[in-house]
Amino acid sequence: MSVLLQVNSVGKYFGGLKALQDVSFNIEEKATTGIIGPNGSGKTTLVNVITGFYKPDTGNLVFDGTDITGWSPDRVLRKGIARTFQGLRVFSNLSLNHNIHMAQVALKDLPEKNTQTDLLERLNLASKQGSYVKNLSLFDQRKLEVAMKLISDPRLLILDEPTAGLNPDEVSFFLDFIRELEKNMTIIIIEHSIKVITMMAKNLLVLKEGVKIADGPANSVINSRAVIEAWIGV
Repeated sequence: MSVLLQVNSVGKYFGGLKALQDVSFNIEEKATTGIIGPNGSGKTTLVNVITGFYKPDTGNLVFDGTDITGWSPDRVLRKGIARTFQGLRVFSNLSLNHNIHMAQVALKDLPEKNTQTDLLERLNLASKQGSYVKNLSLFDQRKLEVAMKLISDPRLLILDEPTAGLNPDEVSFFLDFIRELEKNMTIIIIEHSIKVITMMAKNLLVLKEGVKIADGPANSVINSRAVIEAWIGV
């Protein structure tokens, strides 16, 4: 498979804290890559660097052959990278439809290949279009946030703990939906559950204290001695 994203020797520092240290890896096109590691390992910092919320202090990022190092978040979005957040980023006092509309307005001149109706049907939200988001379940709000990101038709979708707080049936829905998305786009998932991430991801990247300790095929990485000792702790 071809490489869509290259992360080359990226470092990010906050004063004396080395949040990321010389992190390098490649993301294959139209495959799902999982990022795992304990709290404080640098997972979200890495996503913030990829999506332009943080500028790296060292290294560079190449997306689809273009160096995107230091680009603003809106420019990164226009290039084809969309992301969700650990904390939900939805408009709770607006209806579900209005949330989708806000996502469309934010795109300005970007093409909209995913229609509102199509997305809501695929996510089983069509019957709730007029509902206020604050009255929806956590599951429906998470699905809505994903829909808002898919409006831009990204080539790379980054999901930050999309199954946190969900029950097994809801997690199963996300698994099936991600497998459907994977046919046409590249996905990065941050997850804490080993069980969930190994069901979702073809490849894994493991971080600890800002350092990459392993990356490669999921089964090999999760069973490696370095990962067991450094992350699982046995």
